[in-house]
Amino acid sequence: MRLLRVAGRALTIGDHDILDGSPILDLKPYLPYCDSVPDARIGYVAELAEEAGDHRTWWEEKGVEPPRLYREPPGG
Repeated sequence: MRLLRVAGRALTIGDHDILDGSPILDLKPYLPYCDSVPDARIGYVAELAEEAGDHRTWWEEKGVEPPRLYREPPGG
């Protein structure tokens, strides 16, 4: 993630891997000597089909409400 702009208490970021609307609670610099996690796992994403465009299928199967961004618009 890159910090692009600071305007008062509003931060504009880029190059991130979060969904729109996700709260950002804390920003810290990446420190390779202590942040690298070689054995990290990707959780449920490993179970997604390669052709999956997004995670809607997983949410539907698990009965989990998807983020607002991926919900069908009313009447849509």
